[in-house]
Amino acid sequence: MDKNDLDALKLLADWSKWIATTQSAVITLIGYSTVSGSVSIKESAYPIWVIAAMFCFLISLISASFILFALPGIAQRLPPPDGQDVLTMGTLNGSGIRLFVYSAVQFACFALGISCLVIWSILQLVDWA
Repeated sequence: MDKNDLDALKLLADWSKWIATTQSAVITLIGYSTVSGSVSIKESAYPIWVIAAMFCFLISLISASFILFALPGIAQRLPPPDGQDVLTMGTLNGSGIRLFVYSAVQFACFALGISCLVIWSILQLVDWA
């Protein structure tokens, strides 16, 4: 087993944990702000952006959960067959969805969720001006 393969899995696990923590905090802040009355999504100019951000964060959280669930099984099957990259290994005993698919979905949905929140914030500032 190559040490780099195991290090790559550890880095992917750390990244997934960081994204899951950050998204959970953002979802909690949005929920708390809405419940406490300091921000009303119904009265905001464009509530679809906040709803889209929450949906993207939820998909990214689910993807992070799948990654963290799959990593122990992938670590047991190291080294990858035929000199492949660790990210090309499948989840279910090697025959399932490749790890890079979950990683790409996780990152894309995270970036899209952040983008939706930025757009919503800009639209809120423009409406106040």
